[in-house]
Amino acid sequence: MTQATHIADATMSTTPRPTRLATLVATDGSEAAQRGIRVAAALEAAGLVAPAAVAVDPIELTAMTGTRLDPAKAVEAWLGPEAINAWRLAIQTDLRAAGGGDWPIRLRGGVSVPDAVAREVHARHCDLVIVGLRHRGTLAQVTRRDTAWRIIEQVGTPVLAVAPGLDRVPHHIVVGIDFSRASERAAKMAARLLDAGGTLTLLHAESQPGRPTEDTEGYARINDEGCDALLNKLSRDITLPEGAHLETLRSIGAPIDVLRETAKRLDADVIAVGRQHHAPFTRAVLGSVSAELVHDGRWSVLVTPLAETPPA
Repeated sequence: MTQATHIADATMSTTPRPTRLATLVATDGSEAAQRGIRVAAALEAAGLVAPAAVAVDPIELTAMTGTRLDPAKAVEAWLGPEAINAWRLAIQTDLRAAGGGDWPIRLRGGVSVPDAVAREVHARHCDLVIVGLRHRGTLAQVTRRDTAWRIIEQVGTPVLAVAPGLDRVPHHIVVGIDFSRASERAAKMAARLLDAGGTLTLLHAESQPGRPTEDTEGYARINDEGCDALLNKLSRDITLPEGAHLETLRSIGAPIDVLRETAKRLDADVIAVGRQHHAPFTRAVLGSVSAELVHDGRWSVLVTPLAETPPA
């Protein structure tokens, strides 16, 4: 059983919003994709993101035509102008039905959704990707072949995977903090997506009191500086929107369990985590907190990558 201790509580002063995040929204016409569009539209209306859409038809065009096609040209080469216009119109209709505007649209064919998204992220220099998240059945959770996680693995950009129940700017985000650079970037990105007047909770979970896991990046920092001092330092480095509220919590228990329990108790909209580096044996035995949350599919999850991303 986890026990949380409240160690800090502060309402930050009003600060101007940073530049809108260049955001790519992946859509395939599914209900999950519509959820992602709705959240992107809400974030755009709040002045937080500048969205573009990528629509993907993963049909294997090379096999159908017998000719190897450049994926960037495959749609036009196979479908022709009239079909392309009809497809683009259908995507625009989907965007508007979910509250989106006249966003730029890129049509991709002949590649998987993760490949298409990764190429668009690189081409557009995106700051954020938004995808719909499906609640996975047992087999999908075991095999871990869901599209959202494959996108997270392939792009070096923060990804917001939207689960059922989220259709607005997040009002409460719980951030898992292990003092790795990825988790601290998760906290800063979460603050940029938070609703005015919302709450950002920074949560550090220890499997055993005073004994951080040695394979994690933040281990030496915790030993050298102390957990409370690091939480307070990170809190001062985060820019919050007008009227937003920040709190820090420490908990004892397995990080994945603590995050789930805390998000449920606080009725959080999103759980934000960084993709932590683990030694190969530890990763095989324990898995990844970010992967477990995405495969679970019950919470919207913001995942930041291991590598640095260009500033907005």
